[in-house]
Amino acid sequence: VNAVYVQALDSAARLAAAIGDAADVRQWSAQAVSVKNAVNQRLWNPSTGVYDPSNSIHGAVVQDANVMAILSGIATPQSARRILEVLERVLATPYGPTVATSNATGYIRDISPYMGSFNVLADFAAGDEAAALALMRQEWGFMISHDPDGVDWERIEPDGIPAGTSGSLMIADSSAHAWSTGPTAEIGRAHV
Repeated sequence: VNAVYVQALDSAARLAAAIGDAADVRQWSAQAVSVKNAVNQRLWNPSTGVYDPSNSIHGAVVQDANVMAILSGIATPQSARRILEVLERVLATPYGPTVATSNATGYIRDISPYMGSFNVLADFAAGDEAAALALMRQEWGFMISHDPDGVDWERIEPDGIPAGTSGSLMIADSSAHAWSTGPTAEIGRAHV
């Protein structure tokens, strides 16, 4: 939430600059810096090498808080690649990274192609095209090669089956999920 707020403040400051409103540029830019500083002071966990998901959950490694910290500019460019390396190592499965470690209260430990899309964006933002392409091949390549219709699933369980399935009966999740197609637009940025 903090990362999205920083993005909104930065966008508002750019809009204010476009219309020549210097007072709002200063106000919103200062507020964005204030939130970034607070997140770095209160949520950065040097023992894990990533941001904690909240003030109440410490020591867990989660995908969303960290990739959004990179994309919003909360994480410095120097720390972004290190954060992504921790996520890649700690959240690894053969099918893509899970959204969280098991000690992350309130998180389901599935693979989320939706959040994985932001992970791809963060890899590109950190300047690691190879990691972005590797994640696309791993997570989306797996779905395409294992789905009879070659579609993107809403979630993947850690054992590689579509989340919410029981045999061939879909219980809760979508087997053809539009939010899981995020990397499609990024292929144009890559040198595949």
